[in-house]
Amino acid sequence: ALGGINKNDFRVAKSWNSPPTGVLEVFASCLYLLAGFFPEAIEIDPKSKKPKTIDWKSCLKLMKSPEDFLSRLQNFKETVDANLVPASNVQAVKNNYLNLPFFNMEDMAAKSGAAKGICGWVINIVKYWEVIQVVEPKRQKLKEAIEQLDAATKQLNEVEERVRKLQEELQVLVDEYNKADNAKKEAIAEAEKYALRLSLAQRLVRALGSE
Repeated sequence: ALGGINKNDFRVAKSWNSPPTGVLEVFASCLYLLAGFFPEAIEIDPKSKKPKTIDWKSCLKLMKSPEDFLSRLQNFKETVDANLVPASNVQAVKNNYLNLPFFNMEDMAAKSGAAKGICGWVINIVKYWEVIQVVEPKRQKLKEAIEQLDAATKQLNEVEERVRKLQEELQVLVDEYNKADNAKKEAIAEAEKYALRLSLAQRLVRALGSE
């Protein structure tokens, strides 16, 4: 919707002391949506987060730098994605402006190229904001589920690491036991061998003694 706006459209709009019918309302709706995100141009009430003044003079401040204004409009989707736009401000736009009979791009096109583009932007941003309100709770649940999964995975990895270390320690003990058991068996075998030799020697001594 903003693609057709050019600097000349803003120069024309800035030249009006009193804009054509409907143009003020279109820019005013933009004030509500950008309130809090364009402090250089919009003074807000700290409690309500709404613009302090809604008049043509306030709207003209938006267009002080057409490039900056367009950039903020083009990047505003990121603010909506982050769900930072106050619901009360969006509701004010829906209640006070969107239902006005002239609040459409066709009517605005006959009055101002800038108003036409901004009108389309406001309509689309409000629709997108409404979609985000449906998507955001699901996105939060998904985020929580991913965080829980990450925490469970971390705990599992920690348990697996402890099990690995215990298995290593157990293997050391098993190896030491096997080594000791083998030494025991060798000692027993050696003792049995010497016992057999001793027994043979004793029998030989007895045999010689009886001759």
